[in-house]
Amino acid sequence: MRILIQDLLLFKSNFSPELTSLDEYVARMKPEQKDIYFMAGDRIDSLEHSPYLEKLKEKKYEVLFLVDAVDEWLTQSLKQFKQKNLMSVTQENLNLDTEDEKKQKEIIKKAQFERFGSLIEKIKANLSQDVKDVVISDRLTETPVCLVSAENEMSANMQKILSKMGDGYNAPESKRILEINPQHLIFEAMVNANEDQVKNWSEILFNQALLAEGNSIPNPVRYTQLIADLMIQSNKQ
Repeated sequence: MRILIQDLLLFKSNFSPELTSLDEYVARMKPEQKDIYFMAGDRIDSLEHSPYLEKLKEKKYEVLFLVDAVDEWLTQSLKQFKQKNLMSVTQENLNLDTEDEKKQKEIIKKAQFERFGSLIEKIKANLSQDVKDVVISDRLTETPVCLVSAENEMSANMQKILSKMGDGYNAPESKRILEINPQHLIFEAMVNANEDQVKNWSEILFNQALLAEGNSIPNPVRYTQLIADLMIQSNKQ
């Protein structure tokens, strides 16, 4: 019997602290689940509480945790296992819903676009130097925003790994997509906010998305000032 290296790979996941193989993962997959989901990062405890897992936890889908630097390199070549695609949960178009769920979501999204379309365009304009697009999220259920990588583009974790390489190597930077959760009350407040508030809150949300994924923010001092100003304004109301 021929044994392939992919059959020997072991990972931790959000289902159990015990190591699991890809074969065991596939055996546990829900009948409607389309892909093998993974998330790469530095520490298990950070990944376990990541906002990227919110919808997957809701659907009880298992997510593999890739915490060794070599792990995400592996996924660049190992695209499939037993006809199941390996899919990063930080990538756009996760396709988590069944066909019936998609039909229901289309109705909801149409109403959300009518309510928040203008605000989305304002956020996109305010963050034009930082993100390539602003879209309604299918993966967030509690957190207001997250950043995702476009299909076939390098993940934030991979950029971080490459940036640590020596010999003056600079990881290529690419703008990512900001996903918003219109069910979060912050966006209802932003609809009624003035232009300056929307601008400042857009910046705060972008920084929060960076922090939530474990990245540093470009200007920590300005961020703390914006938060302090927001706290003062809240106390005045």
